[in-house]
Amino acid sequence: MDKQIKKATEEFVRILHSSEAMKQFQTAQERFKNDSEIIKLRNEFNTLSRAVQQKQYSNELTQEEIDRYKHAKNTLNSHPAVEQYTQSRQEMIEILQSCNAGMSQILGFDFAGTAAPPAFC
Repeated sequence: MDKQIKKATEEFVRILHSSEAMKQFQTAQERFKNDSEIIKLRNEFNTLSRAVQQKQYSNELTQEEIDRYKHAKNTLNSHPAVEQYTQSRQEMIEILQSCNAGMSQILGFDFAGTAAPPAFC
């Protein structure tokens, strides 16, 4: 039975990797990671985020800084490539959750929980 599960798993992974949803996700992810405009926006947002956290901790945060932070966050999140990445990522999560539910029902145990590598804290 273990060989059958392994073979079925390998076939599932092969099909998943060749799916249109996966191709769209990988393209969106690549753009998200490498697009110079998005990298600049992420860096600006991360810098502002750290500054806001530090000033909030020392109770020196101004409304102007909060507004700049919100604007940077909205600018980043509304970028078309970020929206595409977020949407394609969510679609892949839903596909994988659905596949796991179906396989788990057939197998009688949580397939993803069993197939995942152990997590160490």
